[in-house]
Amino acid sequence: MQLNPKVSPRIVEQMRKNYDLDKPMHVQYVLWLKKLFKGELYSFKDGKPVLQKIAERLPATIILNVVSVILVFGFAIPLGVFSATHRYSLLDNMGTLAAYIGISIPGFWLAYILILGAVKMFGVPVLGMRSFAVADLSFW
Repeated sequence: MQLNPKVSPRIVEQMRKNYDLDKPMHVQYVLWLKKLFKGELYSFKDGKPVLQKIAERLPATIILNVVSVILVFGFAIPLGVFSATHRYSLLDNMGTLAAYIGISIPGFWLAYILILGAVKMFGVPVLGMRSFAVADLSFW
């Protein structure tokens, strides 16, 4: 465990005891599993229960996933049908190339490039899900 070098040894020892770091690794693992199944895991940052933090973020996660699935199917099915009906055309080859590039690029890198492009081309803010203009909508 690395801490600030100015922290007293008494506090370090207390933290080791509080987090069961003074026990062997296999015992730590069993204790962690017990806490996991009881729902007694807490955030190091603010001390809130992990389940509460997950519950706070679950609605936004569900919204993002539903929207992404709708977008993926909205683009993928029509493009797949077009590609199947126009085999070896220029658009089919371009679509195949774009698909290979999209699969080859890591997702986080592609997302970062798309965010930068949206900011530069359209001035889209990247501050979060909510905009100042639509902050009063009831479904948020």
